[in-house]
Amino acid sequence: MQDKYNRTIDYARISVTDRCNFKCTYCLPNEVESIDNSLTHSEILRLCQNLVQLGISKIKITGGEPFLRSDIIDIIRDIKNLNGIKEVTITTNGFLLGTHLEELKTIGIDGINISVDALDRELFYKITKVDCFDKIFDTIKKTQELGMKNIKLNCVLIKGCNEDEYIKLAKLVKQYDICIKYIEMMPIGIGKEFQQYSLKELKKTLEDEFGALTEIENKNSNGPATYYTMDGAKGKVGMIGAITHKFCDRCNRIRITSQGELKTCLQYSAKVNLRKHMCSDNLAQLIRNEILNKPESHKFNENSIFNEEIKSMVEIGG
Repeated sequence: MQDKYNRTIDYARISVTDRCNFKCTYCLPNEVESIDNSLTHSEILRLCQNLVQLGISKIKITGGEPFLRSDIIDIIRDIKNLNGIKEVTITTNGFLLGTHLEELKTIGIDGINISVDALDRELFYKITKVDCFDKIFDTIKKTQELGMKNIKLNCVLIKGCNEDEYIKLAKLVKQYDICIKYIEMMPIGIGKEFQQYSLKELKKTLEDEFGALTEIENKNSNGPATYYTMDGAKGKVGMIGAITHKFCDRCNRIRITSQGELKTCLQYSAKVNLRKHMCSDNLAQLIRNEILNKPESHKFNENSIFNEEIKSMVEIGG
């Protein structure tokens, strides 16, 4: 499946819930309430069956917090078993992940992203409003004990908040075969209220501490991150800069919200709700038409957007 700009679209991020048990400062302010009307197991599976028809072979399960769903393991297993699906990965805050690791390994999960914006326990609590850092870190260590691959720790660059954590996080790749992935703050929802900490600043900070970073290819990545290794590292670091390092020309993804809205670009509001067409024989064609008309690029910070998304990241799907 290609859009009109000849970009191959083979990756879908599907939010399975807008509920979350964290209240991260840049994502889920207290005034945002869960609608809690997420796609059902069967609706998610039908969407994936139609996505496969269009050549989409990589699925990322997101939320909210996916493990708040009691049927999340069954959802992952059923998607993994679909003919044409090459990869199923999941993004989580890690709070409930530990009890599911053995099941996920048996299923053959292709990757797990865990949100970790700080290693300092007090700062972790300040950001998430949940005092559970030790539990999260024990889960991270358990993934290594189980020999699980493609484990990534996502750190959002929060200017004026967690700058002191970037070097601490990078040191983990000396000890563990994991990836620390640094992500520029997205100006979506409450994220618009934060200043940017750029990848240029980050790269200088890391190289001042560890020496030159060596860029490498990462075949286990569906997204736009640039990956680096450093001397003596078992793992690697990744950087995603949607604002300062725009990658729209090679965007390969679509997003489906927990309510079934199809988003072909993060910044633009959805034009169609796939849930309303779930029983239609033309569901795949409807998705195809939307992909064909995927916007050429986002226009963050350009003050020229039409039909701009007003929802928060937790409503869209992280």
